[in-house]
Amino acid sequence: MNSRPLTYCSSDPNNEHVLTPNHFLYGQAGGQLAPRVIDNIAFNPKNRWRFVQDLLSKCWKRWTKEYLSTLNTRSKWVDQRRNVAPGDVVLLVETSNPKGHWPLGRIQEVFPGPDGQVRVVRVRTAG
Repeated sequence: MNSRPLTYCSSDPNNEHVLTPNHFLYGQAGGQLAPRVIDNIAFNPKNRWRFVQDLLSKCWKRWTKEYLSTLNTRSKWVDQRRNVAPGDVVLLVETSNPKGHWPLGRIQEVFPGPDGQVRVVRVRTAG
């Protein structure tokens, strides 16, 4: 169950492995295809911490790039839908945010384009 893919599976063997829930639970793909780890090097906590932090950063970048973008699909504006309005609460996604940090904001002002669609807003955050 935790080995099912969360993102698109490529048939190219040179591409990275697809993200699965096991990547977040155990730090690896898991199952029969999980790589065997044999450490012949003496344990060094400082190097291990850096290695784990590097893995977390890579996983977080892949998560935001590959999975989060699939949650909110954007179709062309051919159907009329409600524009965002002042007072709406929004989730701010920025690449500079630390891992797991999703600040909320409230729309203060909207700037509709010539076609009446709102694409630019002024957002107020707690900070």
